[in-house]
Amino acid sequence: MATDLTRRHPSRHLFADGFMLTDREVDWFQHQYAATADRTDPRLSPLLADPGPTPATVWTAGFDPRRDEGEAYAHKLNATLHREPDLVHGYLSFYPLSRRFRTAALAVAAEIRATLAKPA
Repeated sequence: MATDLTRRHPSRHLFADGFMLTDREVDWFQHQYAATADRTDPRLSPLLADPGPTPATVWTAGFDPRRDEGEAYAHKLNATLHREPDLVHGYLSFYPLSRRFRTAALAVAAEIRATLAKPA
């Protein structure tokens, strides 16, 4: 989850190569998205905003260079956090490839379904 375009969090170093999304690709995507923008702008780096506690659920992957950003954002929002410790960035896209990816995708879908079923 891209929530802080101002710095590299530890997971960017830990999982820089070999885990689907590379550190170099993260840099490339950030450059395409915000080459000349002020990366401290909370619209680009919501981790730098002060939204206060916000109802949210954040899912992260254990082997994801963006993991630490996502988890820091979940903590800032006082959100429910789920980490899939054995999966890589983008794991929801891989649900047809293995039972493990499918199980994770179904868990996310169940969470969304339950949230939408709650009265407003």
